Amino acid sequence: MGVSVALAAATPSVFAQGLVPLAPWHQVAPQAPAASWIPFADPRVNPLAWRPVSRYDAVPPPQQPEAALETTVPVVDPATQPGPIFGIGTGIHSFAGDRTSPVVTGRLGYAFGEGFGVSLRPTYIFLNRDLQGVDNSDGAFQMPLTLDLFPRALFSPYIGAGLATNTDTSHTTDAMLTGGMDLNLVRHLSLGLNINYIFQPAQNDSDWEAMALLYFRF
Repeated sequence: MGVSVALAAATPSVFAQGLVPLAPWHQVAPQAPAASWIPFADPRVNPLAWRPVSRYDAVPPPQQPEAALETTVPVVDPATQPGPIFGIGTGIHSFAGDRTSPVVTGRLGYAFGEGFGVSLRPTYIFLNRDLQGVDNSDGAFQMPLTLDLFPRALFSPYIGAGLATNTDTSHTTDAMLTGGMDLNLVRHLSLGLNINYIFQPAQNDSDWEAMALLYFRF
């Protein structure tokens, strides 16, 4: 009996430790369920997310680069513009019964456009032939003024008149007519072919001459 009382006296504190919490406690409220998973491609959370375009959606036009400002200077054909024409060259005097002689020639001209121009064409002939047909070194000089058609075109015909001195070693200055063609091979190089008719009233005669000239034009 005494043992039973002793056990009974010791039991409540043991049971209290097993069934009753030692510290105060309170009940935790139940947690809400986790939200459903939203994919990263959903535009609601990612504005850059890809989505198919409906045919009813307005697609913005692609950006076009701004057009560059036109700063190019219009190309002007120099053949249509007025301007001076200068030239210097050499050639031969021959082809009309005269002796073949070297010549030097020049050109001082002005083109009034692509249609026409005028030129002075001084030419010196180094060798000559006298009235008896004897060759000598007494030169001759000519200065015609010409009207040039299409002076900057490939083919430029011309006609003119002027003065010729010492033709056939006559020591006189006579009138002359001239006509010919300038073949403008490249920009600065021309081939000239001309025929001259020289009046010689003091000798009751006239003289035909022909020349082939190659000159640098600038």
